[in-house]
Amino acid sequence: MAKQKINWTLRLDYENWANNGRHTPGSINSYCGYLLDAKNCIDLSNKLVVRGPGQVIGMTPASKPEDYLDLVGQFAQNGDKTYALTVLDTVLDMVLNSPKFGGSKRGKTISALKEYIEFIKQYTVQSQLSTVNIALTKVRNAFPKSMIHKIDGVESLAYLLGEQHFIKYAIENSYFFAPELVNERIAEIKTALANNDILPARKSKDNSVYQDSTANVLIYNDKNFQACVAIDSDGNRTVRSIITERTGYTVSAGRDSIFQSYKISHIWGKAFDPRYFTDLSNIVLVPAWANDLLDKQSDEGSLARNLLDTYKMVCEKLYGINAIKALDSSKTEVTKCPYWEYSVNVIEPLSQNEKVSQIVRMPI
Repeated sequence: MAKQKINWTLRLDYENWANNGRHTPGSINSYCGYLLDAKNCIDLSNKLVVRGPGQVIGMTPASKPEDYLDLVGQFAQNGDKTYALTVLDTVLDMVLNSPKFGGSKRGKTISALKEYIEFIKQYTVQSQLSTVNIALTKVRNAFPKSMIHKIDGVESLAYLLGEQHFIKYAIENSYFFAPELVNERIAEIKTALANNDILPARKSKDNSVYQDSTANVLIYNDKNFQACVAIDSDGNRTVRSIITERTGYTVSAGRDSIFQSYKISHIWGKAFDPRYFTDLSNIVLVPAWANDLLDKQSDEGSLARNLLDTYKMVCEKLYGINAIKALDSSKTEVTKCPYWEYSVNVIEPLSQNEKVSQIVRMPI
C-alpha cells in the first residue's frame, strides 16, 4: 500500500521551489521525508506547545512529524522570518546533537534542513506581516533570547550570490602568502622556540600567560607546550610589520594602507599562541565583508563554518599538511567542505629593488 503523503503548511511552495532546477521529483520526496524524520530529535525539554483557535502549534516528542514545519510555515506566512528560522535553527541544533541520528541519514537530514532554511529565507522576502496571531506571540515568548535566530548583515549578500558563489567570491578575492614565505617564517619560529627566544603573541583572555618572576618574562602555557612571549601592542602590529617587511604591502594601517577594506585573519585562530600568531600559513588577507563571518562561533553546515573550512582547505592544498602542522601537530585538518576549484591570489616574496612584491593567480 502506498505511503500516505503528509502535508504541512508551505509543503507545496517548497516543492515548487525545489523543483526549479534543484531536485528531481523523487529527490524532493526524499528531502521531505528527511524533514519529517527530524521530528524524532525533538526532546522533552521543549515546551513549545500553544493551543490557538482551532489549532495546535508546537514542538514536543508527542507532536506529529509535520507540526514543527507547520509552525515554521505559520511564522513565514505572517512575515516573521526571524522566528520561522528560530524554529528551524532549534531543530537543526537538536539533529546535530542527537544520539539518535548517525551515518548518512544524519547528513541527509542536516542537508534537508539547511535547504529548507534557504527556502524560508527566500519565501519570507515576498511575504508581509499580517494580523498579529496571539498563539504565535505565545510561541515567540517561549524562546529565550539566546535561541533567537541571529540577524546577519552578510546574509543578504550570500542570498544574492548563493552560498557556493559567495564562498568562491570570498576565496578568490582574498590574498594568501607564497609557500616560500610561509616556510621561511615557520623555520624562524622553530628556531626561536628551540633557543627559548621571546616570540610575539596576542593578549589572551584566559590564564594561559603568566609572569615568570625568576626570569622576569611572560610564559605562554598550553598543556605540554610552553614558550616565552611578548604581548603584541595592538593585537596585530607584529603581523603587519612582517607582511610589510617581506612583501612591501601595508594592511590595516589606515588611509595609507595599500590593502583597503581588508582584514588580517588567523584562519585556525589561536593568535594568543606564539606558534600561531605570526605563522603565515595561518594568516590570510580577507575582504572585510567576509572576515566577520570567520570570527564567529559557527555550527556544522552553516555558511560561516563552510567558509572557514574552505579557507582551511585552500591553505592545506597550497602549503601542504606538513607545513600546516609543522608548529603544532595537534592542529585539526579539514575532512570535508563544499569545495570547488579556485584561482587564488598568492603574494610572492619581495625581490630586490621592488617596492611591492608580485601577486600571482594560482589554481587550487
